[in-house]
Amino acid sequence: QGGTARGRRCKRELSGTQGGAGRPRPRQGAMMSIERATALHDLFNMVALPLLCVLNAVNWASDIALWAALEPTRYSSWRNMWIGGHQSLFLAATGVYICLDIAFLAAVPKCVKSSTTVLAHHTVVLVCLLVPYLRPTTHGYALGLCMTIEANTTLLIARRLLMSIEFPGKALVRAVVSTLFYATWIGIRLVLYPWLAVVVFPRDYLDAAARDGSYVNVVLAMPTLCVLLTGLNGWWSVGLWRSF
Repeated sequence: QGGTARGRRCKRELSGTQGGAGRPRPRQGAMMSIERATALHDLFNMVALPLLCVLNAVNWASDIALWAALEPTRYSSWRNMWIGGHQSLFLAATGVYICLDIAFLAAVPKCVKSSTTVLAHHTVVLVCLLVPYLRPTTHGYALGLCMTIEANTTLLIARRLLMSIEFPGKALVRAVVSTLFYATWIGIRLVLYPWLAVVVFPRDYLDAAARDGSYVNVVLAMPTLCVLLTGLNGWWSVGLWRSF
């Protein structure tokens, strides 16, 4: 009887393995939970990020003549382009979004490929938000410039979502989204961010240090953390290149 019982146990154990190789079958409930979490995370971002992009856009000048006169190497020129009529709302919404996304990633880290990297990125962004918070009359433009990257993130998620749904004209829509995605990836992550890190923000910091009489001030966070974010963008760009 003992041998028969052991035999039945062995059969049950073998039936719970994949291919009889001793590897447990993944629990379907757990897999579905991760899939639902990923879908919910994408949905959250597809609602929140476009709203942040709109809030960003309405804070910039709409006069084409002013943009034509922009001097991109001068932070004062960027500052003049920033109207900031809804800056407080934009800053608060950005902070709430980052905190909610951190909570989501901490609870369900597998909803993204590299939750540790994204959490590190979000932590850096939260520190960056201290600059426009502590100097709202002079550094709202920095918030606006850095948050342009969310337009690319929106396109990234939209591009991924398009892979899983079918509808008439999908090929054209996907081509447009992909083109905008790559254009904004290069323009924002690989051009704008390095430009801010090397040219615009360091000049702003040095002038702020001269005004404050100290090289230790909150504006130092702008060039320092922008260098870190630029490095992350470069790392992600290498991953994107390798995916082709």
